[in-house]
This record gives sequence, structure tokens and C-alpha cells, in this order.
Amino acid sequence: MERRWPFRLATSIYSFCHGRAKAYSQPTESDLDALLEKANAALPGVQLQRKDIDYAYAGLRPLVADPTTPDNTTYGLSRGSEIVDHARDGGPAGLISALGGKWTTSRRLGEEVVDLAVQYLGHKGASCRTRDTLLTCTPRQDLAAFMDQMRADYPHVPVDEIDRLSRLYGRLLPQLMAQDKAGLGKLRNPLLAARVSFSLHHEMACQLEDVVLRRLIEGQTGALTRGQIQIIADYMASRLNWSEPEKTQQLDRLHARLRGQSD
Repeated sequence: MERRWPFRLATSIYSFCHGRAKAYSQPTESDLDALLEKANAALPGVQLQRKDIDYAYAGLRPLVADPTTPDNTTYGLSRGSEIVDHARDGGPAGLISALGGKWTTSRRLGEEVVDLAVQYLGHKGASCRTRDTLLTCTPRQDLAAFMDQMRADYPHVPVDEIDRLSRLYGRLLPQLMAQDKAGLGKLRNPLLAARVSFSLHHEMACQLEDVVLRRLIEGQTGALTRGQIQIIADYMASRLNWSEPEKTQQLDRLHARLRGQSD
């Protein structure tokens, strides 16, 4: 019987104020206890314990203070942003700092910083293009309408699967579905084969770990068998001109990672 590795859970972020800057940070036992408390509150059926934690990490990030936010609260702080023009406070002219923010507002923050920099340089800046530029994979119509269209275009694919792929690949989904799957027939799963091929030819995956652990949900959840991984490795070796020693090394590295997850 081919071995599968067990399910692993990545919990959400637990954060708190340090009060003052530190040169480094690492999780404490109280941090881990707080993390377990939050995880068990969200998933009471799992009843996680300290021994269930395989790995934890901590990091430091600067947050923008808000006078109305309590000192021990980070939730609101993590979403605030501020642009500091140091010359206005007697600092060096032309030095600009962008503080705080989050992924979903970073584009707007970047636009404001660039506008200020252009103003300093005395140039007439071009109008911002990123505000209205859609990502390549972004559907040009309403997401619900796009998903309805994909269901109609691929009626042979189960609805839950085509919906998942629609969210993952967006308007690149037709390109994925038309992907050349030659060399991956032994997977006996056309959609899996298409995603493997797509990851090499359109997502710049060049390591076995890139494909299995970073491009395939089945690899992240442990749904791939060793046999399927071998087929993927053989395919990558033929497309990327790996030698046998290189393919063996790629497999060894991946299986070492998977053993570490299951120990």
C-alpha cells in the first residue's frame, strides 16, 4: 500500500504589542498556549495540545499608532497606514517613509508614495495605471457570471471542481484546460495532469517541491501518492532535462520534507 502523509493545519496569526523594538523575536510558551486556545475555540472538535505543534515562528513588524486604540490591541493597528514626509519634521528633504498597511491596500499606498516622490522631483507624473489595471487572471465580468460560463463550457467537470478551478485560475482556466498533458497520462487524472503541465509552462515551477507543495492542493493536503509523485518527477525530468542523479535528489528532498511533516 502506498503511504500518504497526514493532514496538517496552519493556524492564523496571533499578535500582540511588544511595547519596544527588539533585535529578534521567537515564540514563547505563553504565545503557544494563546495560539492553541484560539485554534481550539475555532475548531473545538480537534482539541489540539502542545505536543501537536510541529512548528511555530514569530516576526516583528512596525505598526502605525492610533491614539484611540488601546495599547494592548494590534487588530486596528495592523490595518492602518501612514506616509511620513521627513522634511516636514525637520528631517532630510526627499526622504519618504511608508508605514503600516496591508496586502489589500498596498497598491493605493504605493500610488500615494509615488505621487509624493514625483512632486518632490518637480515632474508632471503620468496618471496612475495600477488603479484600473486588472491582473491577467482576473475575469472581465462578474465572478458569478464567469463561473456560470465555465460550468457551461466544461459540463463534463463536476461543478464543485470547476468552481474551485475558476477561483484558482480565473480567466486562465480555458488555457489550463487546453494544456498539453502528454507524458502525464499515467496519473489517470486529466485535471491533475493539466495543472502539473501548467505549473511548468506558465508558472515557472522548476523544482519538484515547487509543483507538489506550492502548486497542487493535493500536495499540500497529502492526497498525492508516492506513485503519483514519481510520475510528476519523471515528467519534470523529461521537460527540464534533469539527469537521473538530479531527479533522485529532487525526490529525496521532497520525501524528506514529507517525512518531516508526518513525524
